[in-house]
Parts: sequence; C-alpha cells; structure tokens
Amino acid sequence: MQTHYRFQIRGFWIGLFYGFLAMLFAFTIILMPLAWLIVMFMFVWVIVRCVKGIQVLDKNAAYPKPTSWMFG
Repeated sequence: MQTHYRFQIRGFWIGLFYGFLAMLFAFTIILMPLAWLIVMFMFVWVIVRCVKGIQVLDKNAAYPKPTSWMFG
C-alpha cells in the first residue's frame, strides 16, 4: 500500500505543478493554445494514472514505479 500512497501523493503534486504551468501560460494570449494542450494532457494523464493504479491495486501488488512522472 505504501507504493500506492506514494504514487497518489506524487500524482497530486505533479498535477498541481502542471495546473500552475497552464495557468501561467493562460495569462498570455500567445501561449493560450499551449495552456489548452497542457490542460488536455492533464485530463488524459489523471485518467490513465487512476486506471493503472486501480488495476495494480486490484491485483494486491505494489506499484512498480511510484516515483514516475508519467504513468509508471
């Protein structure tokens, strides 16, 4: 369970970082499309991380790479 908790906590902080980055880019008109891409990436990123975490948890196994920035 410790690897799943680490995976969730890291996911929260990485998501917060991406959200801050998107908001920073959203303040400029030129970088607005980049902010939109970051938000769409975050949406897919959160869904994939949740599904993979639930699949590994369902197998009662430790998460393979809880410190990964992407999907583990």
